[in-house]
Amino acid sequence: MNSDLRITPIGGLGEFGMNSLLLQTGEDRLLIDAGQMFPEWDNGVERMVPDYGRLGSGRLHAILLTHGHEDHIGSLPQALEWSRAPVYGTRFTLGLAGRSLAEAGIEGDLRTIEPGVVIEAGPFRVHSLPVAHSTPGSVAFVIECGGLVILHTGDFKLAKTAPAADRTNLEAFAAWGRRGVDLMFGDSTGAETPGVTGHEDDVIPGIEAVFDEAEGRVIATCFSSSIPRIERIARIGGARGRKVTFAGRRITENATLAKDLGHLTLDAEVLMLDDAVTGTTPSRQMLVFAAGSQAEPRSALARMASGQHPLVKIERGDLVLFSSRVIPGRDRIVSRMMAKLIRAGARVVHGGCAHVHVSGHAAQDELNELVKLVRPSIFVPIHGELRMLAAHARLVESALQGDVKVHVIENGDVLLVSDAGARLVDRVEIPRRCIGAGLSGDLSDDLLGERHRLSTAGFVSPIVFVSATNGKWARPCELVTRGFLDGSAGDSIVAEIRDTVNATVREWATDTSPKGLRATIETDVTRLLKRRFQLRPVVAPVLVEI
Repeated sequence: MNSDLRITPIGGLGEFGMNSLLLQTGEDRLLIDAGQMFPEWDNGVERMVPDYGRLGSGRLHAILLTHGHEDHIGSLPQALEWSRAPVYGTRFTLGLAGRSLAEAGIEGDLRTIEPGVVIEAGPFRVHSLPVAHSTPGSVAFVIECGGLVILHTGDFKLAKTAPAADRTNLEAFAAWGRRGVDLMFGDSTGAETPGVTGHEDDVIPGIEAVFDEAEGRVIATCFSSSIPRIERIARIGGARGRKVTFAGRRITENATLAKDLGHLTLDAEVLMLDDAVTGTTPSRQMLVFAAGSQAEPRSALARMASGQHPLVKIERGDLVLFSSRVIPGRDRIVSRMMAKLIRAGARVVHGGCAHVHVSGHAAQDELNELVKLVRPSIFVPIHGELRMLAAHARLVESALQGDVKVHVIENGDVLLVSDAGARLVDRVEIPRRCIGAGLSGDLSDDLLGERHRLSTAGFVSPIVFVSATNGKWARPCELVTRGFLDGSAGDSIVAEIRDTVNATVREWATDTSPKGLRATIETDVTRLLKRRFQLRPVVAPVLVEI
């Protein structure tokens, strides 16, 4: 090995989303993927991206994109604001990424990956290997640097029962395994799932059954870049005489891009949404693709569920098909949206009650098969929750019987790979920047937690009156609450809060600061509510001099 290699995961280790990995040798850098993640709560934050600026400066030679899902390309504008570099991806991936850059007002040097063409990026020599996944143009990368051979699988599955063109080419991986792979990063999302993952055609019978049972419109939602799923749903709908329309800018644009690139054939008549809604086509002959499978706040489906979509109103007889998995952390939010759809009269079908979704990620048998072909010296599991990384680590250790060193690392850990092996040498704190309507900035976990408490436990504000002349207690406090308790059930609790606040102020030493008094009141009220009543509202005292 000619030089040491430092590896820093920026996201995708121990959490879903924000998948990004930095490779660095000396001052030379390479970034693999630049993703975003969704918040776990409805807290005004629509998405979160890494603060790349915490990684400092260096020569970034390229950004490699494995595929076009938002958890791999969603923070590309922020990555390019941090460090300008050429961006490499397949045509479909770059089509999606380029649109995001245009929306952010950022110009990017986008370079298409060509089959068999090696990318030269400073000291990094990059090869791409097509893989099967749930969106077109997905690739793995093999990177040569300083005598090291590094394999990054990206998101993948083997799809061995799919048509040949839709499978992962295992011989390409085996060839690199025979040559020798020093370090392998492997997708761990399916590491807890036994067996193998099916391919897209496996969901056809389940989706056909949904259409056969539908009394009115079918409103289908999936990830907007899941083009193979959109094609199969449209084919099934078209075969039953349904016309297709799209609701939501993102899914409409993705379908148009995929159609232009030859990835999507819609075997059905396609209508503009305005025409579909105002025309004479009966509900039983309509298929609406709606963006918003993760209940994104401003998505088409979320607005339909809330009765706020300007064109599509949920009606009794509608069937809403969720042909996608729910990203961990979004479970409750998606469930609440489903409840709204049901209350509005729709029937909801999802992967928990019908076979209408198949994963894009390799399950245990596939992960074992791939790692046995590659036989890396060092293995690092990536993508997914920490429990998935740990499960993948155990699989690899068992499959290779001690012939591999496995390192389970988390976001911000710096793994140094050298002639002496691999070891953790540092940790970089990389906060998440929160982006939403009218919001962009660094929100700490404490602040996000406070937003969650406001939305779930309410707000209590004791109004404290002190003398303007001597700072002493002047009169009993008043209490303002929002989203807390009301009615007779809360009367006794409110009385105890008042008694606690009045006692605290009476005993307060007047020669200390008002800030200290507010902090003490907050602590005393928080402790009272937590210990006595198991309540945790946000407590915000206000001091008034009279």
